[in-house]
Parts: sequence; C-alpha cells; structure tokens
Amino acid sequence: MTSDNGILKSDRAASLLLICVGLGYFIALLDITLINVALPVISARLRLDPFQLSMVANAYTWALVIALPIGGRSGDLIGRRRLFLLAVGGLGVFGIVGGSSSALSLILLSRIGLGFCAGLMLPQTLTLIRAGFPSERRGWALGVWGSIGGTASITGPLVGGALVTWLGWHAIFLVNVPAALIVMISTLLWVPADPHPSRIQDVDLLGAILLSAVAALIGSGLLVLGDGNVTPGSALMFGGIILLVGLIRHEKHLSAAAAVVPRSLIFSASFLCLCGVGAVASAGVFAITFIISAYAQDVAGLTAFVAGMCVLPASLVSVLTSPRAGHAMDRGRGRVSVFLGMAYAIGAFLLLQQAVVANDIWLVAVSASIFGMANGLLIPTLTAMALRIATDDVAGAASALIIITRQFGALVGGLAATGALMVQGLSLRDVTGTALSGAIPLFVLINLGGLVWFALLGPAAERRRTHEAN
Repeated sequence: MTSDNGILKSDRAASLLLICVGLGYFIALLDITLINVALPVISARLRLDPFQLSMVANAYTWALVIALPIGGRSGDLIGRRRLFLLAVGGLGVFGIVGGSSSALSLILLSRIGLGFCAGLMLPQTLTLIRAGFPSERRGWALGVWGSIGGTASITGPLVGGALVTWLGWHAIFLVNVPAALIVMISTLLWVPADPHPSRIQDVDLLGAILLSAVAALIGSGLLVLGDGNVTPGSALMFGGIILLVGLIRHEKHLSAAAAVVPRSLIFSASFLCLCGVGAVASAGVFAITFIISAYAQDVAGLTAFVAGMCVLPASLVSVLTSPRAGHAMDRGRGRVSVFLGMAYAIGAFLLLQQAVVANDIWLVAVSASIFGMANGLLIPTLTAMALRIATDDVAGAASALIIITRQFGALVGGLAATGALMVQGLSLRDVTGTALSGAIPLFVLINLGGLVWFALLGPAAERRRTHEAN
C-alpha cells in the first residue's frame, strides 16, 4: 500500500487517507464555532455572567493551543496514526461528559478536554497528508485540507443551530460521539501506520513542553485580559514571552528536525507573516459567526436553526471559492488571492455593521456570503504558501506552528467579540444591534493591519528585497 518512504502508491489509497484525516480535521474545527449558536441558550439556562460565557466560548481554543506543540512532537514519537486515533477517541469521551451534564464545571471540563484532544490530533492531519502524498499531488491535497478547515469553521453555527433547535443544546457535545466512531473505524481501515517512527533522542520533548507552557501562559493572559484584569493578564503574557525566548535559546544548538521551533522558520519574515495573516483570518471567522449568531437570536428573535442558516451562505461560497484559490496558487497568483481575500473580509465586516444596526437579516446573509469568499481565498492559500517555505526536515514543526497561530487568532477573535459586550456591561440576554456593531470596527482594523503586513513582508516582497540587495 505504501512505498519505502511512506508515500501511498495508489491514488485511491491516498484519497481514502485524505477522507479520513479530513473528517477528523472537520470535526475538530467544527467544535470551535459549533458552540456559538448555542451560547444564548446555555447562557439563559445556566444564567451565566459575561466572564463565564467567555470561558465557555473560549476554553476549547485555549486548550487546543496548549496541546498543539505536544501533539506535533508526540506524533513523531509514538506514531501519527496511533496518536490520531487516540485523540479522536478522546473527542468522543469528552463529548459524553459535556452532553450528560448541566453543571458549568463539567461543561468547561468537556470543552477543555475536547480542545486538548483536537490539539493532539490537528498536527497529525497535515503530517499524514505530507507523508502519504507525492510532491506533485501534495499541493492539491493541502488545498483540500485548507478548504475543509475554512468550511468547518463557518458550518459550525449551521450544524449547531440544527442540533439546538431539534435535539437541545446537549446535542452539540454528544454529536462528537458518533462522529468520532466513524473517523476511528475509517482510519483503522484506510490509514497505514507511520512507517518510520522517530527515536526518542530525535525529539525535543522538553521543547514541546516549554512551547505548551508558552501557549498556556499567553492564552491565559488573553483570557484574564478579556475579563478586564490588565495587570495579571499582562504579567501572564510577559511570562509567556520570556519563556519563549528561553525556548529559542534552549533549541539553539539542536538540529532543525529535532527542534519544535526551528530557527529557519521563526527568523523567516515571510513564514511569520503568513502565520500572522492566517491568525487574522481565523479571528474573523470566529468573530463573524459569533456576531451573526448573537444578532439573529437575541436581536432578530430567530430560532437557533435559522441563526445557523444565516451563516450557510458563507459556507457554500467558501466551498466554491477554495478550488479557485488552489488553481491560482498553481498559476503563481497566490499573492493576488490573499489581497482579494483580505479586501473581501474588510468589506464583509463593514456591511455587517450596517446590517445589524438596520436590523436587516438579508443584508446579514449577504455579508456572510462575502466573508465566505474571503475565507475560501485566504485559508488554503496561506497554508500552501507557508508550507512551501518549510523544508522537509521542519515540515512537522511548520504544520504545528501554522495551526497554533491560527487557533490563537480564533482565541483573540472570540475574546474581542465577547469582550466588546463585557465592556458595555451587557450579556447575550440584553444585547442590541448597536452593541454588536460596536465590536466590528476592531476587526476592520485587524484586517487592515494584516493586509499591510502581507504587502510589506509577504513572500513576494521578501524575494524582491533579496533581489534588490543582490
């Protein structure tokens, strides 16, 4: 089924592998935004204050970014397929925990457990694709991977709305159980074991633990800042930055293959730029789904399912746009796709601001469609461009860093959206269209910053500076 270097010999075997890892990837990212449409119901049933609401919304992403570094190197150590299976099984277990309780503590435990398992799994999806596909087909596979991610994030509110409306809010946790079983069975049947597991001495486990600690400190700092506690939040984030500097010094003399933060990546302006702009795109996905879901249910008075339908145009347009982004990459026009995607995202937020103030549900759907086009252009293109910069010996680390920065972006997007309500002293029970519109200018500025960053430090800009220097 595989060649000596692990590449799958037949197109059918490679396609089946992509289906398996794609399903796992879809479920993990679906869980990020699946909760958005259920937040008003959960908040009302459990009578959550704004900080508790923020914790429920963001605990998944916080745990995910902590687990990602461990997942990246643990897959190299114990086998990518084995860790993929263990992580998917964990999604089912923690889905039962959340779906069988109405206690806030157990719901938070479930969200944290789900996020941690997703963090262990996500790096395996990219590395399994890189290992299983030959170089001439790898770009197409990564384009499919990117489109799955963008579609899953936007589809979350639609699926969540259907579950909450027809089965109740507990179903957004329990849906992980049958989904996990399907992925595990298909993986056992169709995904070959990693043929070349790494030796223990080839893996910097201490570096992986330190990077997880960095993610924990910075993520916790963001959560504390989101609650309005500036001093402790800043201290946590500063501690994370200091620890990151220590990690870089610790790995200074390690080989690129062993390091969790290879110097060739962290000192590449283009790679950091692509990761940063990807984080901006992820922040926008969480923010726009949160704002639309809150508006539809708490301002327009629609059901959870109809609120999810409001985001459906974004998902459909994203699916249609992603293949075009892949073709643009093949023709060397990836940079154009990024510029267009950022411009569409800015336009979508500006239109959404007008729509929620005017209480125009159809205009909200139009803004969602425009954002879906932006998402379909940005996610596959930025992923493929970043992985092209990485050499084979740092591909695993690059995959983990790409996903870490994306999830930090989602965390920031969630905190900014919920924090905008907290600043105004509002909960989802008494939110207004004007209050929601007040959160949008921040995301317009974030996207403008990402656009300028890419223009100055993107791959083409770096090549131009190098050429001029020569």
